[in-house]
Amino acid sequence: FQQAPPKCEVQFVFIEEDPDRVEALRGELEAFIRRHPLPAWISYDVEHEEFAPYLSAELDRLAREGTRLPSTFAFIDPFGYSDVPMNLIARIRQIPSSECLINFAYKSMNRWAAGDPTRERHLDELFGTAEWRQCWGNEHELIQLYRRQFVSQAGFRYVRTFQMRGNLDVTEYFL
Repeated sequence: FQQAPPKCEVQFVFIEEDPDRVEALRGELEAFIRRHPLPAWISYDVEHEEFAPYLSAELDRLAREGTRLPSTFAFIDPFGYSDVPMNLIARIRQIPSSECLINFAYKSMNRWAAGDPTRERHLDELFGTAEWRQCWGNEHELIQLYRRQFVSQAGFRYVRTFQMRGNLDVTEYFL
């Protein structure tokens, strides 16, 4: 960490729905902090919540209170493809100096979504449009659609995509 603290506070908020993953995350954070104590200007919270409802409620609360929203770097790594609606991403973008890094789980979508109306509704929300149906099964076209939606629907000016390959030939895309 820096010798001199920055002129701001840094707060990490981890939002996780699954109780077992919440406990595992808390354990990892505690172990990390034992090895690397955090300076006073860094804090964190682990919220046992669903991502979209929690973040929407927090943004609503801050707006009601008239609180100036802090610059935000949102790293969104969903377990699957639901609960990350484009309209919520657009709300994050409205925060001054905000950025998003999102894990786009194409393989999960392709494996589980087609033909199930509830899951297809999640994809409508994810993309902010039903247009994904026209390019279903075409990985490149779906990623390009998602990128376009980041610009046209969420209002991001710059969108970059990169691909990660992991174990078991799992491919993940980040925007």
